[in-house]
Amino acid sequence: MADDTPVRDLLEQPVEQAARRVALRLLQRADGERRRLDDHHDAEALHDFRVAVRRLRTWLRAYEAPLRGSVSGKDRDALRAVARATNSGRDAEVHVEWLRARPEFFRQGRGQGTAWLIKQLQARSRAATETLSREVSRDFGPVRRKLTEKLKVYSRRVDGAPADVSFAVATALLVRGHAEALREKIATVRAPGDQEAAHEARIAAKHLRYLLEPVAPQAPAAESLLSRLEELQDVLGALHDAHVFGAEVAAAMAASAKDQTRKRSRILLDRIPRLRSLWRAKTDPARAGLQAIAGTLREAREESFAAFARKWREDGANGFWTGVADVAAALRTRARESEATRRRYLLSGLPKQVRGVRAVSIVQGYVPGDRLVERLSRVTDDGTTNFYRRVQVGQGGRRTEVQEGIPSATFDRIWPLTKGRRFTKRRRRVPDGALTWEIDEFTDRRLVLAEVELPAESAAVEIPGWLQPFVVREVTEEEEYQNAKLAR
Repeated sequence: MADDTPVRDLLEQPVEQAARRVALRLLQRADGERRRLDDHHDAEALHDFRVAVRRLRTWLRAYEAPLRGSVSGKDRDALRAVARATNSGRDAEVHVEWLRARPEFFRQGRGQGTAWLIKQLQARSRAATETLSREVSRDFGPVRRKLTEKLKVYSRRVDGAPADVSFAVATALLVRGHAEALREKIATVRAPGDQEAAHEARIAAKHLRYLLEPVAPQAPAAESLLSRLEELQDVLGALHDAHVFGAEVAAAMAASAKDQTRKRSRILLDRIPRLRSLWRAKTDPARAGLQAIAGTLREAREESFAAFARKWREDGANGFWTGVADVAAALRTRARESEATRRRYLLSGLPKQVRGVRAVSIVQGYVPGDRLVERLSRVTDDGTTNFYRRVQVGQGGRRTEVQEGIPSATFDRIWPLTKGRRFTKRRRRVPDGALTWEIDEFTDRRLVLAEVELPAESAAVEIPGWLQPFVVREVTEEEEYQNAKLAR
């Protein structure tokens, strides 16, 4: 049965709970679209199934940390395989529709080449349909059944752990982070030939769109953002199709040659310019149509890039980025008071009582940015090293953070961006009743800080006896002692 919990109620739930509810909805929707694949007269079935799987994959990736324990790497691999199996068939469908919508490709001696190309695309579409059918049976069915059960359950700690981050707060952070990623991708699309950069920007636009869609009913400004994102997807999609289809047409032009003898003759005739076009038309009837298609695709590529540059480069998208900030703010105002509350203290030195506590080594760096704080960490604990990315909004005692584990390759790729904004330290955790104190001993300077996370902003802080002699003062609201400011 579908989960019909209103969005407004989901926003106030812990992110671990709400993210699972939305994931179950997306999973059910994808399964519904899958059933349509059996109807060969349903022209939109493949497209809708493809989009549904993409929405689901984007959601599972964005909320990877809150969904930990319910979604495994194997589950994600299975869904990725299903998504890839939809690519070839859908591309062929789109290209056939594009050709049939242009009557000029069927006139003036071009029809034979166009018909030949459509026949090739249709054959590829049929083969792709068979591959997709096998992939859906092998991967989608089993992973759907498994996720349907696993997403219904998650565990929570009740032993004095910090209050849960709400779905609204976590989503606000993710929206800001995904928008920043999109902005960076857009900046790399500088010319019509930047095929890979344009493709990555298009994917980033889809990720942000799919993240916004479930919460749009409770964030009015999101509707205009979704409209702009659809426009961006369309213009970058047209650019992408022009690149991909153009390469396919070029390959088709080569494949239309009948034999090696003709190729050798072409080399000779190339020396006689006046006969070259006549020879090509007579010996390769498909060539005229394919050349016309290739030329139109080149024009489409230039037009698509011009439209993209006009609306998204320079100052064209200022209103969009402002809208993202408005949506994030709207989501945060709907959150309950469940954000992390911390207190930080400057110490005169490392307390003797904690020197025997096992230390965790931390190397930390910050990516430049004004709208949010993005942090990379390499954490080594008892010989095991893990890598993390954290996005933070807010300063001082009240701040909201979302953290996810990342592969070492991702860390290595982003780490150079933190140059000049880094520090190293050793962290020791010392339990004290229901709370845990973190003692950070910086190894690149003379500095020791103590921090404690409280269940609520109004909670009183009782500094333990072993720590009191070393406390110089509280520095929670002192900007110079915020991590981002300490990095250098």
